Amino acid sequence: MPQNLKKRAAELERQVKDCAEMVKQVLREYRETQRASARLDQSPPARLRARLLRKRRDVERANAEYMALQKELDLIRSRLQARK
Repeated sequence: MPQNLKKRAAELERQVKDCAEMVKQVLREYRETQRASARLDQSPPARLRARLLRKRRDVERANAEYMALQKELDLIRSRLQARK
């Protein structure tokens, strides 16, 4: 069982790293979209507002996935520490 936990921890570490990169990319895209809509008038067109909202949801989704993976990894690490 400890070997399986170690393998799972290694896999989760890889997934967490990949997911962190994805969160950075999505956040970067969101900020670019936000800047683009801010350059316009005080009330950007509905299309840009909808795009900004979609990007915000993408950021929230990616961040939630990252947090779930990190939580699972922390749990496995604590179980491995308890076995030592």
